[in-house]
Amino acid sequence: FGQENTGPVLGDVVLSEIDYHPADVVAVSEDFDQGSADRFTPVQGEWTVVDGRYQVVPGAEGDTISIMETDRANTRNVLISTTLQLPAESTFNRNGAILFDYRNPDDFKFASVHGGGKWRIGERTADGWDFLAQGERKFSAETDLFVSVEIRGSMVVLRTGTSVMASYDFGEPFGGGQIGLGSKNGEAIFDDV
Repeated sequence: FGQENTGPVLGDVVLSEIDYHPADVVAVSEDFDQGSADRFTPVQGEWTVVDGRYQVVPGAEGDTISIMETDRANTRNVLISTTLQLPAESTFNRNGAILFDYRNPDDFKFASVHGGGKWRIGERTADGWDFLAQGERKFSAETDLFVSVEIRGSMVVLRTGTSVMASYDFGEPFGGGQIGLGSKNGEAIFDDV
């Protein structure tokens, strides 16, 4: 540390800044207990509230989309969660998705859960649904799954409970898109968004 009667001798001091942006608190929620989905606007599919849950079956378009009304149009740092249930049987696919960075029915990102136990993150373009990351975990049909999507800049993490099911870095932060619920020609039941 130095010699007697002198101060310590130190090398170069490196000062680092940690740029941490916690998920923004968006005080918007919908539990559907009042028998309606006041904060949602259906875009595609047949959306109804039954027994305090938001249910969807595909219409002629195939895909289903319902956009949530929020105070902000920025999905840069946010946590979106819902309780999702998939039916045991359906004449449609069995899947549900949390949509984000939504621009129109052919331009959005998603995190989805599929009846075969597939957990996916991807993007919807005019060419269709592109799955960019995938995890697997089987679950029983008609079981409530707590599903969350955490977005930090360009990084997206799909979880059930505390378990990470898939993650993907889109390379550029999001901004300006909306959030919502949907499916790929699938039937699903949502609650507590």
